[in-house]
Amino acid sequence: MKPYLTIICISLLFISCRDREYSVFEFPVEPHEKYSVKVQTGQYSAFYGYQKVESYAKSLDKSIELVSVRSSQNVNIDGSSPSWEYIFFSADKMVLYNYEYNGDVIKLAPTIANSILIPRIRIIRETWVNSNIALNTAEKNGGKKFRKDYPGCQISAMLFESLYPSWCIMYSSPTETLIITINAFTGEFVGVGGTTGADSSAYSVSTVIGNLKYSLSIPKTVFGIHDTLRASLTAMNIGAAPETLYVNCGNMKWALINGGGRTIMSGPRFISNHLAREILASYQSALVGLISAPIADSSGNQVQAGPYSLITDYSPKLNIMIQ
Repeated sequence: MKPYLTIICISLLFISCRDREYSVFEFPVEPHEKYSVKVQTGQYSAFYGYQKVESYAKSLDKSIELVSVRSSQNVNIDGSSPSWEYIFFSADKMVLYNYEYNGDVIKLAPTIANSILIPRIRIIRETWVNSNIALNTAEKNGGKKFRKDYPGCQISAMLFESLYPSWCIMYSSPTETLIITINAFTGEFVGVGGTTGADSSAYSVSTVIGNLKYSLSIPKTVFGIHDTLRASLTAMNIGAAPETLYVNCGNMKWALINGGGRTIMSGPRFISNHLAREILASYQSALVGLISAPIADSSGNQVQAGPYSLITDYSPKLNIMIQ
């Protein structure tokens, strides 16, 4: 049986290719020092690039709103990166704009959004903390230790809207992955997961499909009845050759099942049509999906204490306790 996420990704790719009016524009960027958030490396933070991209994007379409930000190259520990990608949505033109900013040039590739998914797009409307603040928080909550334990690891960053704006910072080595989630509204640490012992409470299960190793991770194995269920799914290329992976973090199918086999929660809670194409080098990782949902019984009954299992189509079950 094909994993659900693969079917979703292929379907969205088909829709995108069918409805796409695709072109790429490149234009030079003039410096705007009043928006400058330069860091010591001379490269730029996420918000520095955002100011430049938004200014130009709104000159073309005033209705745009931000959907997500992600690093398209490695992130430094000061929050800078040679390249950032910004996704905007225009309700007026029903278009998702994909901008890439590398400090000198902005590249634009517009794609018409599918009408079924448009109402479910999550817009980032709150002011969000810059990538340097997110990296500083991540470093203090396991990132620095991970870099010490796994020298040469790669760092990536993604900003998206879930229950609130969230930064997801991922540290990847050839053998281990650490994912740190940060509240992008306040800059505060939210949780940690991954396939490493960087946090003693982290727990993970993995499975291999082809050359990709999928790991489902949670920050702790015991949750409170009124807690928020948090988990992450990553994919690592364990082969020698590059692997292409189509990722849609909002479309991961998951379920929380009680000891009697009944599903009390399931997702995705929302559907995103932001389909990202990831080319993974050998032993490089990518984030496939995130779960962040208040624990509640979908039938309306009170959640009972006891053993539960969290499952996705890309991983074995992961056992937790609710008390």
